[in-house]
Amino acid sequence: MALDPLRREEIEELVRRQPYLQLLGVELAALAPGYAKMRLPITERLANIYAGLHGGALSSLADTAVAQALRTLVGAQARTTTVELNITYLSGTTEGEVIAEARILRQGKTLAVGEVDLHDGKGKALARARVTYMIVAS
Repeated sequence: MALDPLRREEIEELVRRQPYLQLLGVELAALAPGYAKMRLPITERLANIYAGLHGGALSSLADTAVAQALRTLVGAQARTTTVELNITYLSGTTEGEVIAEARILRQGKTLAVGEVDLHDGKGKALARARVTYMIVAS
């Protein structure tokens, strides 16, 4: 099933307009119903004290990717908010980019649960997260 082109455009515009995502440098790579793929270029501004990518940047990317996957189902204008985010860090990285692939596992009337895998540009697993969202208004 393909994503409605208008919904795709609305989600792409929302991602482009978000100041925090601009600060991080997050880019939307792909959308499908219940699915989003996003990229985060690794820069010095996102480094931790050891010169690796800060875990907070990975967590933000995970949260954002699940949000966009959910928007493919509920619409770009739906109000949603994170209820819970659980992330397991598997490995670190210092250069290149991080790719997040998020899928919605279950969507109800008020809650949705998504899972996201984060890996580097060579496919090395960096983290896996599960995110629960509340759908406040559609």
